[in-house]
Amino acid sequence: MLQRFGLLVWPDVCGDWCNVDRWPDTAAKRTAFETFERLDAMMPGTDPESGQEASVVYRFSPDAQMLFEEWRQEFESDLRSGERHPAMESHLAKYRKLVPAIALVCALADRETDVSKDSLLRALAWSDYLRSHAERAYAAGTRPAIGAAMALLVKIKAGVVTNGFRPADVYLKGWAHLATPEDTHAAIKMLCDLHHLRQVEKRHGSAGVGHQSLFRSTRH
Repeated sequence: MLQRFGLLVWPDVCGDWCNVDRWPDTAAKRTAFETFERLDAMMPGTDPESGQEASVVYRFSPDAQMLFEEWRQEFESDLRSGERHPAMESHLAKYRKLVPAIALVCALADRETDVSKDSLLRALAWSDYLRSHAERAYAAGTRPAIGAAMALLVKIKAGVVTNGFRPADVYLKGWAHLATPEDTHAAIKMLCDLHHLRQVEKRHGSAGVGHQSLFRSTRH
Protein backbone atom coordinates (compact mmCIF):
# COMPACT_ATOMS: atom_id res chain seq x y z
CA MET A 1 0.00 0.00 0.00
CA LEU A 2 3.03 2.32 0.07
CA GLN A 3 2.21 3.37 -3.50
CA ARG A 4 -0.82 5.24 -2.18
CA PHE A 5 1.39 7.72 -0.31
CA GLY A 6 2.04 9.98 -3.30
CA LEU A 7 3.26 12.88 -1.15
CA LEU A 8 5.87 10.74 0.58
CA VAL A 9 9.13 12.47 1.53
CA TRP A 10 12.28 10.93 2.98
CA PRO A 11 13.43 12.58 6.23
CA ASP A 12 16.87 14.16 6.30
CA VAL A 13 18.05 14.39 9.89
CA CYS A 14 21.17 16.50 10.29
CA GLY A 15 23.72 15.92 13.00
CA ASP A 16 23.15 19.28 14.69
CA TRP A 17 19.88 20.14 16.40
CA CYS A 18 18.63 23.71 16.63
CA ASN A 19 15.46 24.79 18.41
CA VAL A 20 13.24 26.91 16.18
CA ASP A 21 10.57 28.94 17.92
CA ARG A 22 9.32 31.81 15.81
CA TRP A 23 6.01 33.50 15.11
CA PRO A 24 4.20 32.15 12.01
CA ASP A 25 4.14 34.24 8.86
CA THR A 26 0.90 36.09 9.59
CA ALA A 27 0.20 37.17 6.02
CA ALA A 28 0.79 33.69 4.63
CA LYS A 29 -1.35 32.15 7.37
CA ARG A 30 -4.21 34.57 6.64
CA THR A 31 -3.98 33.88 2.90
CA ALA A 32 -4.08 30.12 3.50
CA PHE A 33 -7.17 30.31 5.71
CA GLU A 34 -8.94 32.64 3.28
CA THR A 35 -8.25 30.12 0.51
CA PHE A 36 -9.63 27.25 2.61
CA GLU A 37 -12.78 29.23 3.41
CA ARG A 38 -13.30 30.25 -0.22
CA LEU A 39 -12.94 26.68 -1.47
CA ASP A 40 -15.25 25.40 1.27
CA ALA A 41 -17.91 27.88 0.14
CA MET A 42 -17.70 26.93 -3.55
CA MET A 43 -21.07 26.25 -5.10
CA PRO A 44 -21.57 22.95 -6.93
CA GLY A 45 -22.13 22.80 -10.64
CA THR A 46 -25.29 21.80 -12.45
CA ASP A 47 -25.82 18.74 -14.61
CA PRO A 48 -26.98 20.09 -18.01
CA GLU A 49 -29.28 17.12 -18.60
CA SER A 50 -30.94 16.61 -15.22
CA GLY A 51 -30.56 20.10 -13.79
CA GLN A 52 -29.36 18.59 -10.52
CA GLU A 53 -26.25 19.46 -8.58
CA ALA A 54 -23.04 17.98 -9.95
CA SER A 55 -19.32 18.38 -9.57
CA VAL A 56 -17.72 21.41 -11.18
CA VAL A 57 -15.59 20.32 -14.15
CA TYR A 58 -12.12 21.83 -14.60
CA ARG A 59 -10.04 21.24 -17.70
CA PHE A 60 -6.53 22.04 -18.83
CA SER A 61 -6.12 25.17 -20.88
CA PRO A 62 -5.00 24.40 -24.47
CA ASP A 63 -1.30 25.09 -23.79
CA ALA A 64 -1.44 23.13 -20.52
CA GLN A 65 -3.08 20.21 -22.31
CA MET A 66 -0.29 20.20 -24.88
CA LEU A 67 2.37 20.25 -22.16
CA PHE A 68 0.64 17.46 -20.25
CA GLU A 69 0.53 15.25 -23.34
CA GLU A 70 4.24 15.85 -23.96
CA TRP A 71 5.04 14.94 -20.36
CA ARG A 72 2.77 11.89 -20.49
CA GLN A 73 4.45 10.57 -23.64
CA GLU A 74 7.90 10.67 -22.04
CA PHE A 75 6.58 9.44 -18.69
CA GLU A 76 4.79 6.40 -20.12
CA SER A 77 7.79 5.40 -22.23
CA ASP A 78 10.08 5.66 -19.23
CA LEU A 79 7.65 3.73 -17.04
CA ARG A 80 7.71 0.82 -19.52
CA SER A 81 11.51 0.60 -19.72
CA GLY A 82 11.64 -2.38 -17.33
CA GLU A 83 14.63 -0.89 -15.51
CA ARG A 84 12.91 -0.35 -12.14
CA HIS A 85 11.76 -2.52 -9.32
CA PRO A 86 8.05 -3.44 -9.79
CA ALA A 87 7.17 -1.65 -6.55
CA MET A 88 8.69 1.59 -7.83
CA GLU A 89 6.92 1.16 -11.17
CA SER A 90 3.63 0.80 -9.32
CA HIS A 91 4.38 3.92 -7.29
CA LEU A 92 5.21 6.03 -10.34
CA ALA A 93 2.10 4.81 -12.15
CA LYS A 94 0.07 6.78 -9.59
CA TYR A 95 1.60 9.98 -11.00
CA ARG A 96 -0.87 9.78 -13.90
CA LYS A 97 -3.43 11.07 -11.39
CA LEU A 98 -1.11 12.83 -8.93
CA VAL A 99 0.25 15.39 -11.40
CA PRO A 100 -3.13 16.67 -12.66
CA ALA A 101 -4.49 16.55 -9.10
CA ILE A 102 -1.71 18.84 -7.82
CA ALA A 103 -2.16 21.09 -10.85
CA LEU A 104 -5.87 21.38 -10.02
CA VAL A 105 -5.09 22.31 -6.40
CA CYS A 106 -2.77 25.06 -7.65
CA ALA A 107 -5.43 26.29 -10.08
CA LEU A 108 -8.12 26.40 -7.41
CA ALA A 109 -5.83 28.24 -5.01
CA ASP A 110 -5.13 30.86 -7.70
CA ARG A 111 -8.81 31.27 -8.69
CA GLU A 112 -8.28 29.90 -12.20
CA THR A 113 -11.28 28.85 -14.28
CA ASP A 114 -9.10 26.42 -16.25
CA VAL A 115 -5.94 24.63 -15.12
CA SER A 116 -3.23 26.84 -16.59
CA LYS A 117 0.18 25.91 -17.91
CA ASP A 118 1.76 27.64 -14.90
CA SER A 119 -0.23 25.45 -12.49
CA LEU A 120 0.79 22.35 -14.42
CA LEU A 121 4.45 23.42 -14.39
CA ARG A 122 4.30 23.74 -10.62
CA ALA A 123 2.75 20.29 -10.37
CA LEU A 124 5.44 18.77 -12.59
CA ALA A 125 8.19 20.40 -10.52
CA TRP A 126 6.57 19.04 -7.38
CA SER A 127 6.33 15.57 -8.91
CA ASP A 128 10.08 15.63 -9.68
CA TYR A 129 10.74 16.47 -6.05
CA LEU A 130 8.41 13.73 -4.80
CA ARG A 131 9.89 11.21 -7.21
CA SER A 132 13.40 11.82 -5.88
CA HIS A 133 12.17 11.11 -2.35
CA ALA A 134 10.22 8.03 -3.44
CA GLU A 135 13.35 6.61 -5.06
CA ARG A 136 15.22 7.02 -1.78
CA ALA A 137 12.42 5.39 0.19
CA TYR A 138 12.17 2.35 -2.08
CA ALA A 139 15.94 2.02 -2.36
CA ALA A 140 16.12 1.61 1.42
CA GLY A 141 14.23 -1.66 1.06
CA THR A 142 15.46 -2.88 -2.32
CA ARG A 143 19.11 -1.77 -2.48
CA PRO A 144 20.62 -5.10 -1.30
CA ALA A 145 18.56 -7.01 -3.84
CA ILE A 146 19.46 -4.51 -6.56
CA GLY A 147 23.19 -4.96 -5.94
CA ALA A 148 22.83 -8.73 -6.06
CA ALA A 149 20.64 -8.60 -9.17
CA MET A 150 23.14 -6.39 -10.99
CA ALA A 151 25.99 -8.70 -10.01
CA LEU A 152 24.10 -11.74 -11.29
CA LEU A 153 23.13 -9.99 -14.52
CA VAL A 154 26.80 -9.17 -15.18
CA LYS A 155 27.70 -12.86 -14.71
CA ILE A 156 24.92 -13.95 -17.06
CA LYS A 157 25.93 -11.49 -19.78
CA ALA A 158 29.56 -12.57 -19.44
CA GLY A 159 28.52 -16.19 -19.97
CA VAL A 160 29.87 -17.27 -16.59
CA VAL A 161 26.37 -18.32 -15.53
CA THR A 162 24.85 -20.47 -18.23
CA ASN A 163 21.22 -20.98 -19.17
CA GLY A 164 19.34 -23.49 -17.08
CA PHE A 165 21.27 -22.71 -13.90
CA ARG A 166 20.24 -23.55 -10.36
CA PRO A 167 20.55 -21.06 -7.49
CA ALA A 168 23.22 -23.31 -5.96
CA ASP A 169 25.29 -22.95 -9.13
CA VAL A 170 25.60 -19.29 -8.22
CA TYR A 171 25.97 -18.98 -4.46
CA LEU A 172 28.43 -21.88 -4.19
CA LYS A 173 30.86 -19.82 -6.27
CA GLY A 174 31.15 -17.31 -3.42
CA TRP A 175 30.92 -14.28 -5.70
CA ALA A 176 30.51 -10.81 -4.22
CA HIS A 177 26.85 -9.95 -3.47
CA LEU A 178 25.90 -13.56 -4.33
CA ALA A 179 27.67 -15.60 -1.66
CA THR A 180 24.57 -16.71 0.26
CA PRO A 181 21.36 -18.49 -0.79
CA GLU A 182 19.33 -15.51 0.43
CA ASP A 183 21.23 -13.01 -1.72
CA THR A 184 21.07 -15.28 -4.77
CA HIS A 185 17.36 -15.99 -4.43
CA ALA A 186 16.65 -12.26 -3.99
CA ALA A 187 18.66 -11.48 -7.13
CA ILE A 188 16.90 -14.19 -9.14
CA LYS A 189 13.47 -12.98 -7.99
CA MET A 190 14.22 -9.41 -9.01
CA LEU A 191 15.53 -10.44 -12.43
CA CYS A 192 12.44 -12.59 -12.95
CA ASP A 193 10.22 -9.65 -11.94
CA LEU A 194 12.06 -7.46 -14.45
CA HIS A 195 11.74 -10.17 -17.14
CA HIS A 196 15.47 -10.74 -17.52
CA LEU A 197 15.03 -14.36 -16.34
CA ARG A 198 12.27 -16.92 -16.50
CA GLN A 199 11.78 -19.97 -14.32
CA VAL A 200 11.39 -23.42 -15.83
CA GLU A 201 10.65 -26.67 -14.06
CA LYS A 202 12.73 -29.73 -14.89
CA ARG A 203 11.22 -33.05 -13.90
CA HIS A 204 13.35 -36.07 -13.10
CA GLY A 205 12.97 -39.57 -11.78
CA SER A 206 11.40 -42.61 -13.45
CA ALA A 207 7.85 -41.40 -12.76
CA GLY A 208 8.64 -37.74 -13.30
CA VAL A 209 7.50 -36.94 -9.79
CA GLY A 210 10.60 -34.99 -8.78
CA HIS A 211 11.38 -31.57 -10.14
CA GLN A 212 13.76 -28.70 -9.68
CA SER A 213 13.63 -25.05 -10.62
CA LEU A 214 16.03 -23.85 -13.29
CA PHE A 215 16.44 -20.33 -14.63
CA ARG A 216 17.03 -19.16 -18.18
CA SER A 217 17.77 -15.76 -19.66
CA THR A 218 14.89 -14.27 -21.64
CA ARG A 219 17.41 -13.04 -24.20
CA HIS A 220 17.86 -16.58 -25.54
